Amino acid sequence: MTGQRGNQNQDSAAGFGDRLRRAREASGLSLRELAAIVHYTAGHISKVELGERAATVEFAEACDQALNVGGELVRCAQTSAAAREGALRPAQLPLVSAEFAGRHDELAALDEALDAGCPVIVIDGAAGCGKTSLALRWAHQVAPRFPDGQLYADLRGYAADGEPAEPGDVLEEMLIALGVQPSDIPASLEPRAAMVRSLLAPRRVLVLLDNARASRQILPLLPGAAGCVVVITSRTRQDSLMMWTGARRVPLGLMSPEDAQSLLRAVIGADRAAAEPDAVGRLATLCAYLPLALRIAAQRVATRPHHRLSDLVDDLARSGDLLGALAVDDDETTAIRPVLSWSYTALDPHAARLFRLVSLHPGQISLPALASLAGLAVPEAHRLVTTLTHAHLAEETGPDLYGMHDLLRGYAGELATTLDTHEQRGDAATRLVDWYLHTSNNARAVIAPPTLRPLPLKAPLPGVVPHEFSSREDALRWYRTEEDNIVAVTRLALHHDLHEAAWQFPVAWTTYLMMRGPHHVYDRLHQLGQRAARLAGDTNGEAWVTATYAYLLRGRGHLDRAEQQFRHAVDLRRQLADPRGQAWATTGLGLVAHDRHDLDLAGARLREALTLFEQTTDQHGRAMALSALGDVHRAAARIEEAHRCLTEALAIQTELRIGYGQGHTLAVLAEVHRERGELDQALRHLERSLALRRRLGDRFGTADALERVGDLVAEMGRPQDAHDAWSEAAELLDELGSARATSIRERLRGESFSRRSEDG
Repeated sequence: MTGQRGNQNQDSAAGFGDRLRRAREASGLSLRELAAIVHYTAGHISKVELGERAATVEFAEACDQALNVGGELVRCAQTSAAAREGALRPAQLPLVSAEFAGRHDELAALDEALDAGCPVIVIDGAAGCGKTSLALRWAHQVAPRFPDGQLYADLRGYAADGEPAEPGDVLEEMLIALGVQPSDIPASLEPRAAMVRSLLAPRRVLVLLDNARASRQILPLLPGAAGCVVVITSRTRQDSLMMWTGARRVPLGLMSPEDAQSLLRAVIGADRAAAEPDAVGRLATLCAYLPLALRIAAQRVATRPHHRLSDLVDDLARSGDLLGALAVDDDETTAIRPVLSWSYTALDPHAARLFRLVSLHPGQISLPALASLAGLAVPEAHRLVTTLTHAHLAEETGPDLYGMHDLLRGYAGELATTLDTHEQRGDAATRLVDWYLHTSNNARAVIAPPTLRPLPLKAPLPGVVPHEFSSREDALRWYRTEEDNIVAVTRLALHHDLHEAAWQFPVAWTTYLMMRGPHHVYDRLHQLGQRAARLAGDTNGEAWVTATYAYLLRGRGHLDRAEQQFRHAVDLRRQLADPRGQAWATTGLGLVAHDRHDLDLAGARLREALTLFEQTTDQHGRAMALSALGDVHRAAARIEEAHRCLTEALAIQTELRIGYGQGHTLAVLAEVHRERGELDQALRHLERSLALRRRLGDRFGTADALERVGDLVAEMGRPQDAHDAWSEAAELLDELGSARATSIRERLRGESFSRRSEDG
């Protein structure tokens, strides 16, 4: 799930900005004069007035008080602001099909439920009957009535891989869409649900939960806010949900014969349909009035404009038993099978093979991955998948990104099992896994320090062309796109006994996951990796995955679990007689001890790690241990020892070009110089840290450096410079959704009070 600022949000920001500008001008204040009073930069105020930046309630309170407008600005901000500063206005509804037809009664029932104030609406019906299309058509129509946005989640209730979406995972994606930083998201289900409810409480948001299976998936996702409405689609009646929530049910059956024929006419053309109305009626009947079957069949007819419609319908009628030997368990698949068979048999052998192989991929697949899956050149893969999309056997969900309805995926999987050998399917799965592994490793090489231990990968398999990345931003974008797929691809590797690849995936993803990754992705990915390594008896792989898992857990504040994993990694590295790996895991134990303020234990662990790094000549690890040990010395007021460790760490990091390490070490070193009274030297280190972190695009690091600069220059008697640094840090943290912004605002107010006291 992703979020974007919508037009309604921009209009709201502009409305507040107009009121602010009028109030400021009426008070006779310039931008700079108001900035000095409210402790925000003039540039920030200007952006708010122009509608380019949303106003937080805190900002509105400061301006309201300064301009003496009796709460007007606060009330205006409260009507449009989210419960968290910097929250995005999500606009996540997928595009609605252009071929929608009919369903007038159901659309009216949805309108009636909304007008009656029903907070939860359930659309239920058979697979392929058009539940998602109906929900999306209606949601787009009523979206203007929900000015704070729309959230969408596919709950994968009947996914081909048998893995429905977990409520906790969906809540995590909702929180990210609402502007919450991943590091601020609680680890367990109930706190996540409570946070979503709190964020949505003052807002009017439409939530669409697609393809739900059971009420246990749904109940934790309900906002409980009077202004929000939840629409759910499901193949089954949600009786228990309706009992608990008072949800309104809108059942969706087959299309009426009239609506089905209208849909066919819209695709094949009104004139052609009018020339053979009986054939149109027969075609609708053969499709069992299911929208999915109707679209596929209509597209088949539309691509044959020189054939008589009645002849094509006869052809469809004769194809109904082609796959009769296959086992069929559900009625809707039975109804749609003749149409799918008819369209499938019209494909050329190469397109048909690609259709079958796509069933191996768990979700949306990119064109380069598709090409490697089939062992084809990218242009040929593009030609064949275009054939599938034109036949409505696949759909393009984004630029060079493709997906399938779950019925189509299941049908393609049946065909693959029947028509392709086990070896052929295994070869395709292996190529797909190999493409993902090499592409992940290429992305890691772009965003990770070059001194990290490389993964021992073999050359790509024949037919596999991994994606290359031109920039850090390109690599990060790819990681984000594949977040929803990588766990399932790792599970596919396990299924095909590709154990080495399965444990290497979490290692290749760790750097990204430490910066941004959702909890459920790194948790499941590493657990699968550990399982794969154990199944293969690969102690090195298990040790590697365990250590990276521990660092991720520590970064998210799960110290007990992190310590357990670090200890296990140390034991495994000792079994392998691998002092370098042991050193990295021991460093982690030292960091956990420091997090717990146990400075004696932290120092002992880090000195142990440092010795091991020196024995193995691992300069990257040695610099990390020295920097962490220097921070421990600083916290224990052993200033000279801290200075020695940090200076040595910085020299190594500078030589090896470990940018993130340099930025952190410079900031800690500045604190040491500050403790020694060497304020000018401290400021020079902080300025270097700030410049480096800006260049790296490290926004949290930039805010951290700015905050430290503000603290230092305030101590140096430069209140205006402190004000500017703190203001920029607070604005940046506002945008990042960090609670640290509030404490900096309090510091700004204290600084202002101190200055007024001195002036008085």
